[in-house]
Amino acid sequence: MEAWQEQEHPWLVPEKAAIRRWVNNLDKPLLGICLGHQLLADALGGRVDRAQQGEAALTRIALTEAGQGHPIYAGFGTSKAAISWHGSEVTALPPKATLLGNTSDCAISSFSVGSAAIGVQYHVEATGNQTDEWAETQNGAKHLVGLHGAANVPRVHKAIADAKPELRNNSERFYRNFMALAQQTLAR
Repeated sequence: MEAWQEQEHPWLVPEKAAIRRWVNNLDKPLLGICLGHQLLADALGGRVDRAQQGEAALTRIALTEAGQGHPIYAGFGTSKAAISWHGSEVTALPPKATLLGNTSDCAISSFSVGSAAIGVQYHVEATGNQTDEWAETQNGAKHLVGLHGAANVPRVHKAIADAKPELRNNSERFYRNFMALAQQTLAR
């Protein structure tokens, strides 16, 4: 499913309306991951398109200066390992959004808007095993082979497997940071 496929998936219309209300009117915490990141951007006036260069691998999220100072990335330094797996991406930030991070192939990997709405193109919840499952689907295998070539797929899996401890630590830290940010926002 793509963020712009409202005719094929009519539920996207009320979903985007709910996101707009939640973030713009109520200024409540929201975490959008991958498609959720794209829906957040689209709902708030950003743009989502097919990626010029999709991702399906272990990536490094380079944090912008704003990202390095944002509470969601407290304790991460200047970059973090993550699993990116997408063929579409945010190509223009919504008004009033702040770019927090990018990769060499994805200019908008992370952004914030409002007090606690965060969008991440990468899979902060994925700590390794999910990519094996994604790669076993017909579309997932096609995406992976299309980006890396069949001969390099084992190398991609090995890099992700080797990074599991770091990915798990990053997921836990990100979760703690988001929960602290959400609690702070809701306490206002």
